[in-house]
Amino acid sequence: MRIYLIAGEASGDMYGGHIIEHLLRSDPHNEVRFWGGDQMLAQSPNIVKHINETAIMGFFEVVKNLKTIKANLNLCKSDILEFEPDCIIFIDYPGFNLRIAEWAKSQDITTAYYIAPKVWAWKESRVKKLKAYVDYLYVIFPFEVEYFAKHGISASYFGSPLVNQINDFREANPTSKDKIILMPGSRKQELQRHLPIMIDFATIHNDQTFILPMAQGVTKQSLEALSPKPLTSNIELVDDSWTALNQAKLGIITSGTATLEAMLFDVPQVVIYKTSWVTYKIAQLLIKIKWASLVNIIANKEVVRELLQYEATMENLEKSLEELVQNSDKVEAQYKAITASLHTTDNPIHEMVDDLISKLNC
Repeated sequence: MRIYLIAGEASGDMYGGHIIEHLLRSDPHNEVRFWGGDQMLAQSPNIVKHINETAIMGFFEVVKNLKTIKANLNLCKSDILEFEPDCIIFIDYPGFNLRIAEWAKSQDITTAYYIAPKVWAWKESRVKKLKAYVDYLYVIFPFEVEYFAKHGISASYFGSPLVNQINDFREANPTSKDKIILMPGSRKQELQRHLPIMIDFATIHNDQTFILPMAQGVTKQSLEALSPKPLTSNIELVDDSWTALNQAKLGIITSGTATLEAMLFDVPQVVIYKTSWVTYKIAQLLIKIKWASLVNIIANKEVVRELLQYEATMENLEKSLEELVQNSDKVEAQYKAITASLHTTDNPIHEMVDDLISKLNC
């Protein structure tokens, strides 16, 4: 079986690594080729493009990079044709992947999508594309099964893989939780906008130890180049975000998968997110849901405080973290309830891969 995988961001690379690992372990004759990052590379050398070259987010940012995106789309199509896969597995990254999915359907190539686009939040028009161009849809939140069923799409849910992975990690790595974690995001634009306020906070609270995990391809030098303010001596840089989260008593987290990871590590958090003015204004018009963080979206209520765009100030951050400390027991109880709602199998990714292979062999 020849499988082509496309992941364009760090979280997708993590899932893609597990998918490739199981594909190759379950049948050594399986062949893979992919767009991804270091975790996928750890399983196979057959990479086409690294996520360091493909992670672009935001309306204005996409417009600025249209030439690069078009070149990547053309490269991907030609590479797929040369590889002749039995199936393409798309992992999140919808702006790029749905374009390839439409093209793949015209080439009569079987397609599977893991981690469905968040069409329940915005761009619901993508539902029609999923229905038309994706043969097998796999989701990681239980409410998505019902959502897609209402749109005539059969989606399979085997659980949220993060739940099991993080539980296993915590059991294998017991530690004290005595630091404040800073997670400014992985993209250049996110780092530029979030690092300054995080550094300011660490500067004021110089009696605290902060820990900042660096995303793939990010170095201390590149961090300092992106921030107008130097890193303070009480900020420790580490390579692994889960190790950092495991040591954290509080978190200042950029909206994204990291908010869910922080919850599963029982880290009380304040979520911040800032983007370009154009992107923010367009998002206000298009986004259908009230919340930005996955924790609040799943709970459908405010469990963690979100400081978005103009609200992401030092004053609001100070106040929100103080309230968080005072209400940590309540947050912990809400975290447990959300985790329980993500009922999961023993190994969701393996079960997804096995299910897909069985369908491809039919």
